[in-house]
Amino acid sequence: MDFEMVMLRTIHIVVGAFWAGTAIFFAFIMTPQLQKLGPPIMGPVTGALAPVMAKVMLTAASITIVMGVVLALRLPGVDMDTYVSTGWGVAILIGFLASIGAFTTGLMTSKLAKRMVALGGEIAGRAPTPEEGAEMQSPSARLPRIGHATAVVWIIAVASMVAARFV
Repeated sequence: MDFEMVMLRTIHIVVGAFWAGTAIFFAFIMTPQLQKLGPPIMGPVTGALAPVMAKVMLTAASITIVMGVVLALRLPGVDMDTYVSTGWGVAILIGFLASIGAFTTGLMTSKLAKRMVALGGEIAGRAPTPEEGAEMQSPSARLPRIGHATAVVWIIAVASMVAARFV
């Protein structure tokens, strides 16, 4: 295997592991703990982390997907039929599609988090009106579910790509 393929795989795996690990950490550890602490803690922490994490996660997702596509297109002896006619190819295709799903739900999470941060900024230092409270409830209820969905889809993507080596 040549140096270019080693580097492409290394970048794909390292950045992908970061993306997956961060998504899983946020969905199953950080968010539930912040919810237990309640809005006075969750709001400022989410407000501080959401803008940075959205950029970092979407960048990691983009790099991972692009490197995976480049790898898939440069593998010697592999053509497009391979991705539907072999166990290895189907597993890689499932992993790719799951990665796209995780990227999409990640975009949804980012959008909801930005909306929550904006709403939190509008009511900072005062009690929210009933309308503002209702508007805050919708994204705050959906955000953990979408975060869990992203993490689960990511687990499927990683599991599928790992399994590809053995099918």
